Amino acid sequence: MPAGDFPSTNNWLPGDKFIHGGIFAVLTFLFLLPAPFISKSKIKREIYKLTVVLLSVGFGILTEVLQEKLTTDRTFDLKDWAADSAGIIIAYIAYQIFESRRKTL
Repeated sequence: MPAGDFPSTNNWLPGDKFIHGGIFAVLTFLFLLPAPFISKSKIKREIYKLTVVLLSVGFGILTEVLQEKLTTDRTFDLKDWAADSAGIIIAYIAYQIFESRRKTL
């Protein structure tokens, strides 16, 4: 939905970019959760995690391109893609922390 359709936010909340980052953070984190069950091989698990991150980044840019090409009221916004990518990186870091703490339990 266009950013103009969202209610205005407080000054401390970057609104649209926060939403972009949050959605992609949740998406990426959820796709990372099965990583321990992919294989007993550490290399295969790391390849899986890298694939999730790269596909998520690709999905972020694809959504920006498609909204430019397939809609009349939306445009490609590099800042939206940067926010998506920031959310993906945050999710990856959060997952690594989650995974390391899970192993110590």
